[in-house]
Amino acid sequence: MNTNWYYRINLADKTAIEYMQIPEVWGNCSGLNSSSDETLADMNWAGHNEGFLSSSAALALGVSQAELDRVLPVAREVAKALIRKKRNTLLDASDKAVTIDRWEGYSAETKTGITVYRQALRDMTSGDNLFNPSWPAIPTELSYLNSL
Repeated sequence: MNTNWYYRINLADKTAIEYMQIPEVWGNCSGLNSSSDETLADMNWAGHNEGFLSSSAALALGVSQAELDRVLPVAREVAKALIRKKRNTLLDASDKAVTIDRWEGYSAETKTGITVYRQALRDMTSGDNLFNPSWPAIPTELSYLNSL
């Protein structure tokens, strides 16, 4: 799945419709889920006069920065929801590591690592990098989370 975010632009009037990730279900369309910005910038839905563009491609096409900024508030909420979904899965799965019977057997260093990791997960939606989040490193004791 392409995890990059693109502006869906009305190419006729140079307006931003939304800022979005290309849905995984669109992968059956040639190149959509693994395209470079250049390929997406050249793309146009037949009869719809819309394309998916990176910020730089949209600006080069003549879409104003104010127009791009107009669609960002909704996109930020969508990005936060996507982060929360993954974050909550990781927190739920790591809950078993912090039960009292396991917690008592950990060293102080291990406890600190797990605590810092779980707090970093909780802080994910307060960062500025919602569209390309940097997930915290999973502590060794929680390596089973790598399969999620």
